[in-house]
Amino acid sequence: MARSWPSLGLLVPEVMSTHDAVDLAVSMEAAGFETAWFTEIEREPFVRCAAAISRTTRLRVGTGVALWTRSPVTMAMTAAELHELSNGRFTLGVGSGTAYANENVHNINFHRPVARMAEYVDVVRGAWNSRDTPFDFEGDHFTVRGYGQPHFKSRPPLLLAAVGERMLRLAAREADGVILNPSTTPWYLSTHVLPQLAAGASQKGRSLSGFHRALCLRCSVDSDRFSARERARLGIVEYGRYPIHQAQYSLYGFGREAAAISAAMAKGDTAAAVASVGDDMVDTLGIAGTPDDVRRALSKWENIVDSVALMSPTFGLTTDEVRTNCSSIVETFAS
Repeated sequence: MARSWPSLGLLVPEVMSTHDAVDLAVSMEAAGFETAWFTEIEREPFVRCAAAISRTTRLRVGTGVALWTRSPVTMAMTAAELHELSNGRFTLGVGSGTAYANENVHNINFHRPVARMAEYVDVVRGAWNSRDTPFDFEGDHFTVRGYGQPHFKSRPPLLLAAVGERMLRLAAREADGVILNPSTTPWYLSTHVLPQLAAGASQKGRSLSGFHRALCLRCSVDSDRFSARERARLGIVEYGRYPIHQAQYSLYGFGREAAAISAAMAKGDTAAAVASVGDDMVDTLGIAGTPDDVRRALSKWENIVDSVALMSPTFGLTTDEVRTNCSSIVETFAS
């Protein structure tokens, strides 16, 4: 059938070993996918990016996302190295992560995250642009004096993960694109995301022409429609533990379900949480079903976003089940 969807990528699950993750990226290139995205939750993404780059020739490789736990100069150097190694196939996606991870794992004060991210992006860009002129920066969060790097002739695209209004506006002012979370819907994009992006671009006198809108999208595929949709419920439950996703669920009219998921997960009752996820939630918060089902469902994103990073549910599934779903996704959307 003719393709009628945006450029396709896949978020490579962290539950897969690095060897299996890179093998998956190689299969994605053979299937005609655009980008393999590597995440940073329980894994370090740049090693996987480098390994995938070394085994592919066309596939773009990106972080979806890397956290701002590294110094911005280190982040700039790492991204530039991968951009050079890949001959221009690398994309740097950056995000702040959760308050809990920042404060309890990485010892980063999560106060005023948008202001901190604004400085972070300034320093990353300044480091990239320091080939001819030493870079100095004095901010509330970061200080750089006399940094210069003579080695890198070009830089990768920089995308920001953003949900809230201020972070969306920052992305439009300072980044090359935005990465949208898996609880985004076409309605939410049109009513919440796009107006904030337009406002942010206007603040900087920028045009959004060429500004990249990347979407993370839950995807579960099986010849057995019921099995595919049951896996999708697990993915919705996993994210339903977090307030930012609970708020989005409520915006779509699923406030009662969001509260039930949160209460059940707080008790460790996954079965009750899954039982709270109705068919309308499955249809709203991702794509799930047979190969024909998901191909039809993905077409609604055509001309709305520039790229889609399909994301397999992992919560409550074995590694083999996740691997099988990823293989089914690649096969379903092979060009």
